[in-house]
Amino acid sequence: MLQLNHNTLTQLTKELQEQLWQNFIKQHNSETIEGEALLNFAPHQQINLFLLFQVYYDWNQMIRKLSNTYFNFEHPEVQEALQQFKSALSKHIRIPSQVFLPMLERAIFNNLQLINTPVESLTNFFFGKNTTIKTGIFSRYAPYFSDFGFVVQSMVAYVEKKQMSTITKDVFIEKAQKILSLYEQKTGEPIKDYREKLFKSLTGKSLEDYASEEVETPIQDATITSQRILENLIGENIALKQQQKEAQKRNPLLSAIDYTPVPRLADKFQQGPTLHEKLISVESIPLHKQMEYIKHLFKGDNVLFQQALDHINTLNSYKEALQYLREEVFSKTQPDPNNPVVDEFLNFLEKRFQSA
Repeated sequence: MLQLNHNTLTQLTKELQEQLWQNFIKQHNSETIEGEALLNFAPHQQINLFLLFQVYYDWNQMIRKLSNTYFNFEHPEVQEALQQFKSALSKHIRIPSQVFLPMLERAIFNNLQLINTPVESLTNFFFGKNTTIKTGIFSRYAPYFSDFGFVVQSMVAYVEKKQMSTITKDVFIEKAQKILSLYEQKTGEPIKDYREKLFKSLTGKSLEDYASEEVETPIQDATITSQRILENLIGENIALKQQQKEAQKRNPLLSAIDYTPVPRLADKFQQGPTLHEKLISVESIPLHKQMEYIKHLFKGDNVLFQQALDHINTLNSYKEALQYLREEVFSKTQPDPNNPVVDEFLNFLEKRFQSA
């Protein structure tokens, strides 16, 4: 398999970092990243997702540190206040250049590594130095992968169907390789062509011009803070029910590893003006809430979330929006009706329509 050596990865990372940063400065006349600019910083969506991951992870680490023996941080009133605090923070993101540029460098390097050695990079991201992890980590971090996202989404479905609470590194590697093989069988697209397509989307260049057959790139310390990720993980179990015909259209990987297919994240957030753009827009939803809605209500499918909002923006009442969600969206994604996130999302929509 064609691979990039470490020097080439470093060189490409620096070139892309400079290119993307200069483009941002020209477009925004600013050296500070704020709000929606983070979600749409780079044309290649995986870069944006890795940037968002770094913010999300550090943000949650900060919230976890808010503890003191003098106070009951588990009290519902305190938890509600913390959620409001997080919501307020997410509307006021501000990352200065001296902090953002190292973040951007890590995001680009890790994206190149993911394309370069997908199975090894995913394994290192989730396992680090561990041989066994809680399977909830897949559901937690699946929304942060668009490149080779179908591998992570398929693993989510597999462990949920098997009701596995843990998974070993060897099993993960075996299943990941099988998923890639099945992808080739079902789509007719060789993985090498898929990698080439991703590399060109990211760099504008051909992978064949930079890679060689003989190189095996070390990746053990390359991915984003992989050991840090695993230090304070709380397993998260999301009930993923089987999808039938619609799921098969969205994800051609069906049966070879005995899992129920889940739609993978698309490469780009869909954008465009809508009837109620100022009323129901992505920017009106705090970032951490966007991730919750996508994960719990839309099967981790960011594009489906965007499409649903776009369609809702063409409707004239909350009643129409509710009917659309029940018949066209939730009938396919099958969210848990007892999950409080469902009511929270519907209440959000209802209030938006009431204030129109």
